[in-house]
Amino acid sequence: MAATASSGLEVSFTVTGKCTITGATVTLTGAGSCSVTAHQAGNTSYHPAADVSRSFAIAKGQATLALDNLSQTYNGSPMAATVTTTPAGLGTVTITYNGSPTPPVNAGSYAVAATLQNDDYQATPASGTLVIAKAAATVTVGTEFVYDGTPKQAKITTSPAGLTVVTVTYTLNGMPVTTPTDAGIYQVVAHLDNPNFEAPQATGTLTIKPATPLINWASPGTILVGTPLSAAQLNATASGVGGVALTGGFLYTPGAGTVLGVGPQTLSVQFIPANGNYSPASKTVQLSVNYRFAGFFKPVRNLPVMNIVRAGRAIPIKFSLGRYEGLQVMRSVAPAVVNVACTIPSETMNDDDDDDSENSSGLRAEGYKYTYVWKTSSAWAGTCRKLVITLAD
Repeated sequence: MAATASSGLEVSFTVTGKCTITGATVTLTGAGSCSVTAHQAGNTSYHPAADVSRSFAIAKGQATLALDNLSQTYNGSPMAATVTTTPAGLGTVTITYNGSPTPPVNAGSYAVAATLQNDDYQATPASGTLVIAKAAATVTVGTEFVYDGTPKQAKITTSPAGLTVVTVTYTLNGMPVTTPTDAGIYQVVAHLDNPNFEAPQATGTLTIKPATPLINWASPGTILVGTPLSAAQLNATASGVGGVALTGGFLYTPGAGTVLGVGPQTLSVQFIPANGNYSPASKTVQLSVNYRFAGFFKPVRNLPVMNIVRAGRAIPIKFSLGRYEGLQVMRSVAPAVVNVACTIPSETMNDDDDDDSENSSGLRAEGYKYTYVWKTSSAWAGTCRKLVITLAD
């Protein structure tokens, strides 16, 4: 800055506005205006000169804006772009996202505009696109049920947990299935359609296992030896969920027509369902096969008669089993003898029926007729005894 006075005296300066002065050097401090006033105070020879002022405008400096951090990944928090200024650190910078000053949270693309609001600098607004990518997620598939006639859905698990929306499709043997209900192994495909998360397509299986049928088969009644097995004994049925009757094959062991030996027998059945929603099942029952015993023959009188005999004699106990069954028809070789009260009607057995030819007890057979010789004791005189013969059946 330079100024002269007609007196030749030195001129001094003062400034106002967006500037400072040191000596004759003016420094601009900001945009706006600056006014410089020249002063000459005079001396003993000259009067002070009138002040002279000069003003000038100061334009804003040129700055630049640069957007950064425009690629981010969703994490549930607001995502903001960053702006750098040249010169550095200029403020205030305003940023909008699709016209809103609020930083976005959800995944997507957002138009970003940055403007500088500064007293001393101006800059062309910066623009760009903030892209918030979907976060990575995982989807797992798999579960197992037992057929019960109701529709089933695969268990879908996401990480993070609880993500929606998951679209699930099912196929069975290559054919699409809307609602899995029948037993089988279904192929499952799960696709995540979520605004903020993405996951690879997940595959797995939904297994509906066949139900176990209920076999209804009461233990058959007693049959007589020599009777072949028939539908009267082999009459099992099967039921499924809710008691529905099931069809299929019943394989009996032993089969129909089999003649069983005497005594307790085990029957079994294997059921093969015709309905694929059920698995094979089996059951066993017990059957008693008895001899064709019809009571005792003379000389013994049957109950309720009590037979009176001479103590010490041998008594032939005669009976029939309908056919010859061998000599092992009694459960024990020596039947039990027990004391009983003499309180029921009695009848004297004729001596003609004595079998003293046998000196000891024992069993013999003639054709289909059996005789067990009971050798009584003379010490039993005046008492009552009961002979308990237990057959092998």
